[in-house]
Amino acid sequence: MGQVKVWPKDERAKDVVMNHGEEIKKLKAGGQTIPQLAMKYQVDPKVIRQVLHDYWPRWKEEPKTEDAISEVKAEAPAPAPQEEKPAKALESDPVNHPAHYTKYTREVIELTERCSFCLGNAFKYILRAPFKGRREEDIDKSLWYLDRYFSEASDFNPDIAGKYFASLAWPYVMDLMEWQEYELCSYFLGVIKARDAKGAERRRAWLKFKELAEEAKKGVGEEGK
Repeated sequence: MGQVKVWPKDERAKDVVMNHGEEIKKLKAGGQTIPQLAMKYQVDPKVIRQVLHDYWPRWKEEPKTEDAISEVKAEAPAPAPQEEKPAKALESDPVNHPAHYTKYTREVIELTERCSFCLGNAFKYILRAPFKGRREEDIDKSLWYLDRYFSEASDFNPDIAGKYFASLAWPYVMDLMEWQEYELCSYFLGVIKARDAKGAERRRAWLKFKELAEEAKKGVGEEGK
């Protein structure tokens, strides 16, 4: 049976998806970046990326044909009037969905909750670094957790399987590349590649991360300063 997309609950995102999809794709083909398009349409960047890729994270079975849907609507009783409530934006919820964790195609927790404690915290600080306003401090914190993760005492820490982990991490890589966060992306990828290292290799990997972290502390456009 076919599938139909379940649109986002946010009314602004719904409008952008349903009415501006082709326009967004033409502007992207013309050279506009995802962050620029997000500002233009006043939505989260992940909405723009999902429009471009015709992707939505949740699915349901295709209900019925248009004729059958019309018949169901005709038979259904009229819904009771309800007071319209404004859509709740993720950025306005600092407890459940802090803005610096919801800039990516997937929320950062979707990756970190599948990691051991130290690795999950390292990823958290790496991925929030461009948005929290404390870039250098966040990268230093990620190094602190990586120091513990890649020490011999952390060899027992369990993490999810390699291939599945790579597919889970890929959307964050794509977003960092889109935002031209190349050094931060290299740092993030380096951690992913080295997470299965053992013994002395783990220590060597951590020393390499110190070099990558120093480069990642530079913001976009600061290379060479």
